[in-house]
Amino acid sequence: RASTEEEGEGSAASSAEEKEEALKAELKDLRSERDQLADQMKSTKELLKESNETNVRMKTSVEDLKRKFLATAKKKQAEYKSKVKSLQKVIDEQKEGLSAANGDKSGSDALES
Repeated sequence: RASTEEEGEGSAASSAEEKEEALKAELKDLRSERDQLADQMKSTKELLKESNETNVRMKTSVEDLKRKFLATAKKKQAEYKSKVKSLQKVIDEQKEGLSAANGDKSGSDALES
């Protein structure tokens, strides 16, 4: 009977060791998975940070381009208005010249009659 008890204790100890080894292996796997997830999270955070920085740079660039475009548009508009004004002045001068020439003709026609 003593040997049977020893065998029982031996198999119980062996079973406990097997369970302990299985738990250690599971713990090792869980730690490895945790480390992988931590690395993925770190990478994701870094990518998110880079993405945010890129978005800020792009927003700033768009705002700069918008300001430059508006400044150029205002300048071009002022140039256009100046040209229109200049052309209108030339047209008015030509009309005055034609009116004066027509006036002179009618005046000289009256003298000839």
